[in-house]
Amino acid sequence: MHLRVQRAFGNESFNVGLPIGDSMGLLVIDGIGGNISGLGTIAGASLDQRSDAVTGSFLSSNPADIVINVTPNSIHVTCDNTTLVDWTGDPSTLEVRKQFWKVDKPKLFFGSWESEFIIRSATIRKQQSGSH
Repeated sequence: MHLRVQRAFGNESFNVGLPIGDSMGLLVIDGIGGNISGLGTIAGASLDQRSDAVTGSFLSSNPADIVINVTPNSIHVTCDNTTLVDWTGDPSTLEVRKQFWKVDKPKLFFGSWESEFIIRSATIRKQQSGSH
């Protein structure tokens, strides 16, 4: 998936719900005060509790290119060619916290936390076998 996204208001997160198998992962960009990005919750540990969190602010009033690749056991995300997520593992360890997001089954969704974003373009295509 390729997204072109820009911040319209606020300094908190842009979020993408990512179905992976029978599970869901949550991509967080510029979360937790606008400075942490990665997958929301893995094996019960939130993004701000893990060493794989990427620090820095990535979304501004200028459009950014976000590329998301999901395979049956991996998620890879870049924002303007900076890797935000390079995860491989058991999808059942991923979690979308119910107190923040009301998702009853795995499905793609976009969201934000105390901010507004403009999605300038979104291209979704079937993953080619063996590509990353």
